[in-house]
Amino acid sequence: MTDTINLNVPAPGVPTDERDSSTPSRRAIGAQKPDIDFIAKIANSGLDLEDGKDLVIKNAQDRFNADYGDELEGCTVEYEAAQSEADRIDKEYRDVCRDLAGTPEWKRVARKSGKRDKDDGAEVPFRDWSFLDQSIFAGALGLSCVMLGAGAANIQGNLVGSGLPMFTANPLFAWLFAMLAPAAALAIHCFGHAFLTWRLRNYYRIGIYGLTLVSVTAWSWLFADLFHGTGGLDLDFEGSGLKDTMFVWLQIIAEIMVGSSLFLIAEHVASKYSPDRFVQNLEHIELRERRTVLGKERETAFERLSKAKGAYTALMGRREATVNADIAEYLQRRRRFGDS
Repeated sequence: MTDTINLNVPAPGVPTDERDSSTPSRRAIGAQKPDIDFIAKIANSGLDLEDGKDLVIKNAQDRFNADYGDELEGCTVEYEAAQSEADRIDKEYRDVCRDLAGTPEWKRVARKSGKRDKDDGAEVPFRDWSFLDQSIFAGALGLSCVMLGAGAANIQGNLVGSGLPMFTANPLFAWLFAMLAPAAALAIHCFGHAFLTWRLRNYYRIGIYGLTLVSVTAWSWLFADLFHGTGGLDLDFEGSGLKDTMFVWLQIIAEIMVGSSLFLIAEHVASKYSPDRFVQNLEHIELRERRTVLGKERETAFERLSKAKGAYTALMGRREATVNADIAEYLQRRRRFGDS
């Protein structure tokens, strides 16, 4: 027959605790006051140390749950909900970032001709361009030819004027050398096609425009410095002065850069009516906007998770402190009774 333990009667040989229950006991900060009566009964019951400790722990947890069960349940539910929401938004945010990285910002499209009998991929004929674009294209192309011709003539004139027999006896050699100007302008123009993305090509075009502006500004300033209006031109083509050299050099550079820039302008206008042109990818824009929205939602979700986790951790810490306070009281009583 199994003996039953009466918690109200001390075990034989175990001294009875005579301390008044009103005496304050040691307690951890934030913990509930230990259940002195229950702990005293367990300590005096003759139970094994570990078995008694388990009962004290369970009693402390039950008391805490009775007082703060609703609050603990609410914190647990909020913490789990915040964790689930943060995980969901974080996963969606990472998926959108991955899709955005794999979606090009620019894509090729076929421009519509605006005519019913034309396919979307058809080249728009020049007669269907807007009048402004027709004027800009024709003017830029015509002026570029004039500027490159002027650059070649400038070089040819300087070579023939040098008096070298190879150029004076055979002017064709001078023209062959002079063709370096239009060839250089064409090379500068075509070099932009080496870039793979529209963005880089656009940056290159803007850079060429900037260099053209600088070269023309420098040439105009030097021209104004050397040319004194009705007083004539203070330029010695037979001399070797720095200003003379700079003027001739800037003259050639400006003609090359202006011709190349005009070519770029004409090409830019024509590209608007080409079936192969780059436009912004709407899918990329949508993904980028979605990433921004999810980024804000993700930040809010993690703030909520942080607060919920803090409240849950604080409450569980208080519960643990309550349990530890009861265990400390129990072990103190057992040591007083000679148990270890």
